[in-house]
Amino acid sequence: MSKDIDIQLSHGDDQKLSAFNIYYANRDPKMAQAATAELANLFITENLEQRQERSENTTKFLEDQLEQARTKLEAQEAKMRGVQRRALGRIAHPNPEAICRSWPASRMRSKRTKMR
Repeated sequence: MSKDIDIQLSHGDDQKLSAFNIYYANRDPKMAQAATAELANLFITENLEQRQERSENTTKFLEDQLEQARTKLEAQEAKMRGVQRRALGRIAHPNPEAICRSWPASRMRSKRTKMR
């Protein structure tokens, strides 16, 4: 049977394989039709399996990339929350000594005088 099969490859302008033709010849027309149908079925089945596998691999790759991006984002958000907490802590609970040093002594005395 394999001697009755002829495969011709077609190349596009870029010299890449763009198509192929499979020919089968037999003296019995029913046998030729059955063999041709089986060859077509095998090709279609293999093609679908390869597409399915590529699709699954692509999905797995994208899921992995998404998980990595999500992990990085969570780490950056945690860092940002830490910076915000420290900044808010400094604003809410300033160091009184630093405030006293930054104010001129004359202002400190006038504030104390007014308070009495």
